[in-house]
Amino acid sequence: MAALAPLPATAERYEPEAVPLEITVNEVKRVCGRVDARKSWQRFNLWQRDGVNQSDYHNQLMVSSDQPGWSVDADDFSQVGVQGYQGREAQKLFPHQDRKLHRAYPFGALMVRVDGRHVYGIQNPASYDISDMSEDGFASFVDFQINESHEALADNAGALLVCMNTTH
Repeated sequence: MAALAPLPATAERYEPEAVPLEITVNEVKRVCGRVDARKSWQRFNLWQRDGVNQSDYHNQLMVSSDQPGWSVDADDFSQVGVQGYQGREAQKLFPHQDRKLHRAYPFGALMVRVDGRHVYGIQNPASYDISDMSEDGFASFVDFQINESHEALADNAGALLVCMNTTH
């Protein structure tokens, strides 16, 4: 399981309330949602799902690389996965660092915010333990967004599929 360190708080950025993700539950007890590149923080509520209290459950975030991806500018840039832009496209975006949500990660990386406090950048398709990302070992909700500032999302395109595996 991948380990992450939280990013420092960014007081200069306004982070509006999350828009709930549309989620579906399939037969393997996995809850998945599409994180839209044109929307600000999008929320997975982990506390209660389908009327069941999730407080004693283990929540694991699964991010796959086997998907079309998203773009920070549908007209000028290709779609990328959780890793964000690399190489030539990253160089082309470099002058626009002020349009990133968090500068420590490339444009297009998947940003994760746990309980509205700690923000992490996900750059590798992998499995992440949400309890390791929270202060007290338990998270009530997790928000997702593409690494681009809220003001710059309108010209984006695509989405990433993220899933939460829940086990006792």
